[in-house]
Amino acid sequence: MGVLWLYSLGVCVCVTVLYTVARIALGNTSFLRLRRFVLLAVCVVSLLLPVVPFIGGSPHLSHLSHRKASETADGVVEAGIPTVERAEYRVSPLLPATFFVGGWIYLLGAIGVGAYFVYGSIRLHRYLRDGEEAEGTDGRVVVVDTDEYAPFSWGGRIAISATDYADDCGAILIHEDAHMRQYHWIDSMLMALLCALTWYWPSAWLMRRELREVHEYEADRAVIESGVVMADYQMMLIKKTAGSRFQSLASSLNHSSLKKRITMMMSKPTKGTARLRALAMVPAVAIVAAVMCSSSLSAQVGSILAVGGISGKVTNSAVSGENSGVKISSSDKKEKVYEAVEENPVFPGGTMGLYDYLSKTIIYPPKAAEAGVQGTVSVRFVVKSDGSIGEVQMLRGKSPELDAEAIRVVKSLPRFTPGRVGGKPVSVWYTLPIRFRLSSPTPEEDGEKKAK
Repeated sequence: MGVLWLYSLGVCVCVTVLYTVARIALGNTSFLRLRRFVLLAVCVVSLLLPVVPFIGGSPHLSHLSHRKASETADGVVEAGIPTVERAEYRVSPLLPATFFVGGWIYLLGAIGVGAYFVYGSIRLHRYLRDGEEAEGTDGRVVVVDTDEYAPFSWGGRIAISATDYADDCGAILIHEDAHMRQYHWIDSMLMALLCALTWYWPSAWLMRRELREVHEYEADRAVIESGVVMADYQMMLIKKTAGSRFQSLASSLNHSSLKKRITMMMSKPTKGTARLRALAMVPAVAIVAAVMCSSSLSAQVGSILAVGGISGKVTNSAVSGENSGVKISSSDKKEKVYEAVEENPVFPGGTMGLYDYLSKTIIYPPKAAEAGVQGTVSVRFVVKSDGSIGEVQMLRGKSPELDAEAIRVVKSLPRFTPGRVGGKPVSVWYTLPIRFRLSSPTPEEDGEKKAK
């Protein structure tokens, strides 16, 4: 629930930035295929990029590998590569409650919007099923008795009233056939997914509306290019605006602003060189990707996952050994331990010094290596006012062996430069996610193992 909410926030950021650039670059140009492609690309990229900070279930801040030998139960020496990752953050005590309440509000909204689209698709299916297939159309055209709704297409089929079908419906069928041939209904489904995930954010809804307008522009162009007189077609559209739209998922003849559609039909083609504006999307996507893949963002995501009540509950008391098989040091009760300070604790040699120490100190447990166990262990510990390591808590464990190794290494850390508040050294919580990852054996190692 909380993870999905965090993911949706990332999607909102991507959509807002990329759609804004696309709107400025292409605006109301006549390059309909290009505009449609860019809008769909924005949708797909926005859905995929925010996944990056969650890969592996922890922040991916650094990938420093150090090969260490460990002996398995059968006496074969294999290599394990522990990949060390680290995050340092400040956490408000209100964070768990905020994410609990906000997560439920978001989830209920997403379910509601998703249910609306699902219900609409069911209604469309039933409406098309109850109609009568027109002769000579191979089931592509369905004639319905009611005149309540304007003609529309959905899922490769066209719905049209008996009155319209009996009249001169050539332009209508060409229009809706263009929607089907260009698979506009698939675009609508993709945008419905995006809007359900980001129901509280206007950018996705605005982009969905623009894409639907582009769909109508493309269908209108197909009608004009077929030889239908533009003035007659425009007059027919004006008459059809009185009909109701069946459901927002379908491509209806009277969707979108009629004024905009007529203006687009009569406007001059945009100069071909204007297509180069689409290149503005390249740096925009690169910047968004760099932000989503950055270690700082991953650190913040990892912080919230670890302490925000999303990936596991953390209490003030030490975690007992029944959760991880590790006995944790007793709580430091003599002095106040801060969650956030003005100056954070600093490891000797800084961040790179900590990475180097961990990569040289961690030894992959033989039992875990033999079982192929790997993953992320998150440990929280107190850096005391004198820089020494105090209480240790296991935020998220993986296995007793990996948990024990992480605890061992944390307890062995040398003194930090302590954190400070008002210039005075104080005790402060420090969080360290460590990812254990087994390397694949080299061909030489694999050959030696088989020989033995």
